[in-house]
Amino acid sequence: MIKYILFDLGGVIINLTVFDRLSEITGIEDRQEVINYWTSLKSVVDYETGKMSDADFLRQLKQDLGYSRSERELHEEFRMWCHSVNIQAHNFTIEMISQYRIGRIQQYQSNSP
Repeated sequence: MIKYILFDLGGVIINLTVFDRLSEITGIEDRQEVINYWTSLKSVVDYETGKMSDADFLRQLKQDLGYSRSERELHEEFRMWCHSVNIQAHNFTIEMISQYRIGRIQQYQSNSP
């Protein structure tokens, strides 16, 4: 019997435009190659698994990407990568909420700025 349904925010509930922008930054045109590149970055893995604070992640990501702008600009851009709500996932949660307990998963850092 299903008691709970959990949804990840990034890429499930919230549409991400990170891969489009990463293609521009890295020059990698193939979407799957861009995804593979992103998911292979140690900074991304450490951040997604809660081993790195927001500030440390942005600092390391700037270095990993060879990002020429400031960390502040990268932070603003990073926020924009979380583009919009996935309406299909949202509607599904509305349908399921009367039958199941619905929750969301997101990275949490108690030491984040």
